[in-house]
Amino acid sequence: TRQFGAPAYLDNDATAGAMGEAVFGAGRGVDCFAYFTISTGIGGGIIIDGKTYRGCGENAGEFGHTKILPDGPKCNCGDRGCLEALASGTAIARIAREGLNAGAKSVLMASDVTAELVAHAASEGDKFACEVWSLAMYYLGIGIANVVNILNPRLVILGGGVTNAGDMLFGPVRRVVNERAMSALAVDVEIVPAANGDLVGLMGAFAVALDACGF
Repeated sequence: TRQFGAPAYLDNDATAGAMGEAVFGAGRGVDCFAYFTISTGIGGGIIIDGKTYRGCGENAGEFGHTKILPDGPKCNCGDRGCLEALASGTAIARIAREGLNAGAKSVLMASDVTAELVAHAASEGDKFACEVWSLAMYYLGIGIANVVNILNPRLVILGGGVTNAGDMLFGPVRRVVNERAMSALAVDVEIVPAANGDLVGLMGAFAVALDACGF
């Protein structure tokens, strides 16, 4: 559509994030990579042979809705056991809150717990926070290992607010992927942080526009 004499383009936010990383970020010059955004939810985008892979219905890359636990917690998509319900920022906060309400001992408070606070408490050695965080990172690693086994990417780029935890996230996730992905595929892949940071939406929008205009 056109408004004010200028074209407008619409795209999935995680797909746009992957495109932004391909053009301006950690995926520059890489022909094959998978992008995860790990925030309130978990989304993804796929670049194959330097081009965005969208699937037959243009909905490819829903990494957050891969099934990790068949009878796991209910996800917003209506199914159970999705990666998003186990390792997103929202899920980490929910799991911590459930444990605190059940009587877990921690410096955390159920009334205002967030994934960021769980990560901070875990970094300070809080036993309960460490358990919640470690389990979420295990599930995230399993989800990424599944994508590595399916796509055999050169890179897996991780973005989104939860990745602000830095080595607390990347360390355990890399270990799980090395342990659980097929060894020949795990050797091929590097797991790296997104380069666009808080500008991921803006850079993604630029990339979508450039792609739509044929640049």
